[in-house]
Amino acid sequence: MAEQQADELVAKAEKKLKGGMFGSLFGSKKEDAIELYQEAANKYKQAKRWSSCGDAHRKSAELQLALNDKFGAASSFQAAFQAYKKDAGSSTVAVECLNQAIDLHINNGRFSQAAKFHKEAGELFESDLNYPKAIEHFQLAGDYYKGEDQTSSSNQCFLRVAVLSAEQEQYTRAIEVFESVASSSLDVALLKWSVKDYFFQAGLCHLATGDVIAFKRAVDRYQDLDVSFSDTRECKLLQDLGEAYEEQDVEKFTNAVFEFDQISKLDKWKTSLLLKVKNQLKESDLT
Repeated sequence: MAEQQADELVAKAEKKLKGGMFGSLFGSKKEDAIELYQEAANKYKQAKRWSSCGDAHRKSAELQLALNDKFGAASSFQAAFQAYKKDAGSSTVAVECLNQAIDLHINNGRFSQAAKFHKEAGELFESDLNYPKAIEHFQLAGDYYKGEDQTSSSNQCFLRVAVLSAEQEQYTRAIEVFESVASSSLDVALLKWSVKDYFFQAGLCHLATGDVIAFKRAVDRYQDLDVSFSDTRECKLLQDLGEAYEEQDVEKFTNAVFEFDQISKLDKWKTSLLLKVKNQLKESDLT
């Protein structure tokens, strides 16, 4: 029922827009059509016809732009994105709508909103396993949040950049981002508790590069930057892993990881990275 009503509302909107010149000049036909498209979008949402819902919101946004209603258009493009992203085949058009909303918010000086939408785009691309595009959007989101002095939000986005960069084996970039986030968190009481984890992740990325000397220097530097890091289990594990890697001792490496994991469970990302490093050790042991 809702679906049929939505189709009828879209047909009415299109008929309005085909009307005479005078209504178009004064914008009344466009305004009427916007209301009809928005009502149709709500009906499509009720019927879970996400692609059609997105289409109705997008048409509404385009008409609002024609009437120079930039705030309304930004909201409609955002609503279109929210609908399209629920439809498996509409990722491309979803991001197109989100980019339109972002541009409008930037032009209106609403940088926090722009940051939020870049983050949403990053999450969409990450779910589609398009990591390069996800990294691009998370970086932009972090930059905009940082510009608005929203440190916690910017760090969340930068950390996604680091994690996904490591997934792409772009370890140098991942290290730079982890270290940058750690440094920006050292003097913030509410954020400092996470620093040990950022140093730990950066250390694992250093180890994955295979440069043991750079790895050791990094771990020493982390202890200088945060004196409490020396007493953490994360620091001890990094030191043990570094020794095992230098000695090319796969068993020692495995035991160190196992003992740590018994007390502090390693997440999927760290486990995957450690497995890559362990495989490097195995391969070097065969040569």
